[in-house]
Amino acid sequence: AAYRIVQEALTNIRRHAHGAATTITLKYADHGLDVLVENEGSAMSADPSPNGQGLIGIRERVMLYEGMLRVGPGTHGGFAVHATLPLHEQTPR
Repeated sequence: AAYRIVQEALTNIRRHAHGAATTITLKYADHGLDVLVENEGSAMSADPSPNGQGLIGIRERVMLYEGMLRVGPGTHGGFAVHATLPLHEQTPR
C-alpha cells in the first residue's frame, strides 16, 4: 500500500508540478508507517481534479487499511501527501 501511495503521489507531481524538487520520507512509529511525499512546486488544491483519480485512489487505499491521510500545502510551499498506515496485522476491508 505504501509503495502504491508513493507511486501515485509521484505521478501527480509529474503531472501538476513537473520538475519540482520532491522529498519522500518513510518513518516507522509505534502507531504505524508514516508516508510523506512533498514537493516544492505549486500548492494545488487538495480537491481532486474532475479528470484525475490520483488523490481519490490514495484516499481509498488509505481507508482500506484504516489509516489516516492529509493532503494539502506542504511545509515549505508546494504540496504534500501524508499517509499513516497502521502496522498491526489485518486484511484489507
